[in-house]
Amino acid sequence: MGNDTARCKGIFFLGMCLMLLPGTVHAAGELSRYLVAVGSNAGGPGRDTLKYAESDAERFADIMVRMGGIDSSHHLLLRQPTREGIEDALSELSTRIAQEPPEGRVEVLFYYSGHADEGGLRIGNDYLSYADLRERVEAIPAAVRITVLDACASGVITRLKGGERRQPFLVDLSSNMEGYAFLTSSSGTEAAQESDAIGASYFTHYLVSGLRGAADVSGDGKVSLTEAYQFAFNETLARTTETTGGAQHPSYHINLTGTGDVVMTDVRRTSAGLLLDKELHGRLYVRDRNEHLVAELFKPRGRSMVLGLEAGRYRIHLEGESELFVAQVDLGLEELLVLAPDHFRTTDRLPAVARGDRGTWPPRPGFLGPLVGRSRVELSLGRFGVGLAEGASSTGIVSAQASTKDLYFGLGFSRWIREDVSVGISATLLEGDFAADVGTEVISRATSLVSLRVSLRKYLPSSTFRTAIRPFLLGGVGAWIGSDASSEVLAGRVDNSATTQGAFGSELGVGADVLLGHRFMVGTKASYNLVTDFPEPLAGRKNYSGVELGISLSLLLGRGLTG
Repeated sequence: MGNDTARCKGIFFLGMCLMLLPGTVHAAGELSRYLVAVGSNAGGPGRDTLKYAESDAERFADIMVRMGGIDSSHHLLLRQPTREGIEDALSELSTRIAQEPPEGRVEVLFYYSGHADEGGLRIGNDYLSYADLRERVEAIPAAVRITVLDACASGVITRLKGGERRQPFLVDLSSNMEGYAFLTSSSGTEAAQESDAIGASYFTHYLVSGLRGAADVSGDGKVSLTEAYQFAFNETLARTTETTGGAQHPSYHINLTGTGDVVMTDVRRTSAGLLLDKELHGRLYVRDRNEHLVAELFKPRGRSMVLGLEAGRYRIHLEGESELFVAQVDLGLEELLVLAPDHFRTTDRLPAVARGDRGTWPPRPGFLGPLVGRSRVELSLGRFGVGLAEGASSTGIVSAQASTKDLYFGLGFSRWIREDVSVGISATLLEGDFAADVGTEVISRATSLVSLRVSLRKYLPSSTFRTAIRPFLLGGVGAWIGSDASSEVLAGRVDNSATTQGAFGSELGVGADVLLGHRFMVGTKASYNLVTDFPEPLAGRKNYSGVELGISLSLLLGRGLTG
């Protein structure tokens, strides 16, 4: 955990457990599929809250409904359920199929993304053992059962069946199989990893990319279980080898007999698609209108490929050996667009297409990298619209002078809890001096105004992660502390006194941070402080509400949590 991208999501297939029951072989053309998908970000006390478990479940469910032959009425998506909720869903599905058996072959998929350990799933404060889960899945009256678990310590489930780590391939060649298969993408001691750069766990991201057609090695327009697993295995291992979380190693135990393979998705079932021209060569990143990374793959030269997508606008980056290219396409309903080299133009390298360990930022000159997980120490200089009183006068026997500084100095510390949100604390100091000479009496006073604030900065979505200039909205609350220290000298006698008083205030404003490479940042802000009255006047003024303008220089600490 910590600075690596490990989350308590060890990516694995607990199953893809396929079991053919005797006497359930039906016509090949008749198929009914059911799906229960579970996403659980919370893992209970002492475990970090995940960021992408629930969205992983949504993505898997979506691709299986769109391309995997699952009717919209045949799938159930559970977000942060209890153990009882999962058990009830599986029991109800078993009862439904038993009481109203559909015609033809029945296949059931169970997908889980969340926390787990060596013994089972950790769903919030609940616990579901692998043995109990397997028992409930096996009780469903279906010819094929596929269970996909995206969670920690996945290799343990293979040991329950006597499995061991093997090479990442399946050798069954047909669609009429009997038996079972347990496939995992991490060993019993490995943690899984998720990435802010791709907005998902590595394995689910590449599994979904493969199911969209990136895994269709045969070119028949269908993605088999073998093809999907091979693609997800190779990509996950390649992308995690250099992360601080370490490489994830798949293992499996398989006991299948028969011929053929299970078809997971049919690329031709989507509303639109991209036909990747055989001349394209390099790593492709496909993003939708909302900048979500929907598919990623390496496209070899000399072979055409089809990606199943939904109608809409897409931005596509092609990463070559030395250059980066970009294309933008609009896909209409039922359109299969041929994506060829002449669709692309050269562009600057962007953080959005880089991958790797949190410790590799920046991987190339000019790369800005993410800020989430980093901290900064900030020195600031600014001006209050309402300053301490000042002036000077002389009447011969009486002279007075006030020296004030409406310029303040500040020191702050903040941390990015998300790429677009940082929280911090800061202290600012404003000082002024007053001196008067009245005949035999000398009066001097030193006044200071200190603000201690807790603030939050919300960066605008269009700026985060991709640009050096990052505008933000600012809000904060805190205490304003004023102090007066005075000294009076009269006839050789010295009297000293000091008073301190407080007020509360809030701050609202706007500003922008500008990254200067990987370690430094400058910034500017304009805000308004709304401050309550001090009990007594401070330097002639009881209220210090007003406009604040500031500039800052920051030192960035740590490394971004990029996956």
